[in-house]
Amino acid sequence: MKKLLGLVMGLAISGSAAAADPRALVTDVIGNTIPEIFAFDEIDAGTTIVLDESAELRLTFYPTCEDITVRGGEVAIFDTHMTIEGDGELLEYIEGECPTAVKLTESDIINAAVISRAQNAQKDPEISPRPVIGVGGADSQRFHTIIVTGGRGLRIEMPIVLRKGIWPADAEPLQHGKKYGIAIVGDDIKPRVAKVIASSDAPELLVLRH
Repeated sequence: MKKLLGLVMGLAISGSAAAADPRALVTDVIGNTIPEIFAFDEIDAGTTIVLDESAELRLTFYPTCEDITVRGGEVAIFDTHMTIEGDGELLEYIEGECPTAVKLTESDIINAAVISRAQNAQKDPEISPRPVIGVGGADSQRFHTIIVTGGRGLRIEMPIVLRKGIWPADAEPLQHGKKYGIAIVGDDIKPRVAKVIASSDAPELLVLRH
């Protein structure tokens, strides 16, 4: 349900989730911020982001799975709520959908067998049949390709552009309930790999953590 909130100083946006980091996902940034942040950065509790007067920040707040867009001011992220202070203006606050987040592990080899054995912090995290895949983390700029593999020789390669990959329009969707391997690769860094399961109910956005 869409929430209508007044544009007031110190506006609190609250959730009921238990304390855990990270607490928010940046989905878009326009203009300058301190510290400098980018799309698909995940924000920990205790972080304050200062925006230029005309800068805009769009993020998904994990405790409520709501999409929030702010212009200017300061945005402070806490365990169960966030605040907008100073000259900050709340532009949008709507019900959204939290992405699936997958923790990747290092690997020396990229093939379906190795990826299928990759250990993951989550048990069979779900991936949309036609996902949008964001790459987070400090080394994101060092990776250039996302690879999805499966049985019968399936291998889908997606270039990473602006820290995300888009499912190719000419590629068949993944099959609901089937397991797949996923990896990100670069020229001067070890690949990162994980295993996922396709689900028609999964969020379109998948965020890869490394």
